[in-house]
Amino acid sequence: MSQLKKEKNKKKFNYVLFYSILGIFGLIMVFPIYLYKDDEYEFLLDDSNVVLDLGSTYQIKIRPKHTINYEITNYKYESENPNVVSVTKGGTITSVGTGTTNIIIKSKDGKNEKKLTVTSENIDVTTLNMETIDTLSVNESAVITTTANNKDNIIPNVVYDSDNQSVLMVDEYGNINAIKEGEAVVSAMASNGVVAKTKIIVNPAKEDDLNKIIDSIEENRFISIGDDENNNINNENIEN
Repeated sequence: MSQLKKEKNKKKFNYVLFYSILGIFGLIMVFPIYLYKDDEYEFLLDDSNVVLDLGSTYQIKIRPKHTINYEITNYKYESENPNVVSVTKGGTITSVGTGTTNIIIKSKDGKNEKKLTVTSENIDVTTLNMETIDTLSVNESAVITTTANNKDNIIPNVVYDSDNQSVLMVDEYGNINAIKEGEAVVSAMASNGVVAKTKIIVNPAKEDDLNKIIDSIEENRFISIGDDENNNINNENIEN
């Protein structure tokens, strides 16, 4: 075989090898995209069943397989018996009557569906266990969960309170918002007087939050300046 023919064969082999590798690489890159698209809104539930004290609330906890797609509008909630428990668009359940029913959670593409079984009854609360949140940053928010009788799926009807509302605010559902640096003790009290408490330290705002605040202030300042300039121009036109 001549040297020229050997060179041609070698060159041909290199071309085949290059495009074969390129094709395999393309499959590796594209195939996960198809898989991702197929189960784009696939999700799991932290609990499959919960027991609610009459009058209590519970926030359904969804864990999407692809966290980038977690938005409230991507999931729909429906109670099979609203006379036992109601549910909001955001997935907050409220016990309104005694009995057992299901909450149906569906992804917006209709491909994924889960069922949460909820029992609503009068619970004799003997102990409260409050979720521990050690620290938050200014402007940060979280949801604190309180369970009863040493069972993770028993949700009591409690009243939340913060001993320092200027530092940390909490609403009736356990939603907490960090207002400024400092410390606050959040408490949960059951109707029979059983109490649980946890201390939360609020640290300075994170750098990203500070940048957002600064950008917002600058944007509003420029809008204000623009309005002032327009007003001055209009006033000059009126005077003329």
